[in-house]
Amino acid sequence: EEAVQAEPETPESDDPSPDPAGDDALGERDRLLLPITNRVLRSVKRQLTEAQNITLEDVRVNEKWNPESVDLADRIRGDLVVLVQESFAAGHSAAGAALGADVTRAKPSKSDILDHSDELSVALADALAAVAESAEEQGPRALSASLSRVYRAWRTDEAERRLREYAMRAFHRGVLAGGARAGATRIRWVLSGRGCATCRAAGKVGDVAIDSDFPGIDGVPPVHPGCACAITPV
Repeated sequence: EEAVQAEPETPESDDPSPDPAGDDALGERDRLLLPITNRVLRSVKRQLTEAQNITLEDVRVNEKWNPESVDLADRIRGDLVVLVQESFAAGHSAAGAALGADVTRAKPSKSDILDHSDELSVALADALAAVAESAEEQGPRALSASLSRVYRAWRTDEAERRLREYAMRAFHRGVLAGGARAGATRIRWVLSGRGCATCRAAGKVGDVAIDSDFPGIDGVPPVHPGCACAITPV
């Protein structure tokens, strides 16, 4: 008799199966957050331009420029509080929509509405200090050019990346609050793309209690730089 050749086994994938509902959750989150982050970003960019003008004038008139003179915190605090508040409210509403429930908006706690203004201001000052240390020996013109490049990078990429991270985190805290208010008891991790190993592991868990963390993860997405995953109530 002719031997029957066994079919090769298909190796088990580490990736969760495609989830159309998960894609909807990611798309809805991004749709809700885009106008919020864009509006706040425009205001923050204006403040960065103003800060750059002040910095360059300081470099021109002072022999020893001090990076600690750059303090955006008070000027951007209102914008960032609005960013977090509106993102939290969007997540709250999104959770209700996902569950088909009309959820009365809950008042966020202080731990939900974080003030990121000092964090962003210090990060900018640190970036300026790093280039100033190497450029100041070359004279005011070289120092001004180096500092301008830092400000340009923040206006084009860095500020947007940070604001999106703040908004996403607030949004997912809103998802938790809205889901709990609608009676949901469990949440699911929604993977964006392939994700990192930690996020893929969370995606394979299925769902966890709404007041619990996923294994290996502390808090809500984003859990690492560039993380675009989400959570949704089930």
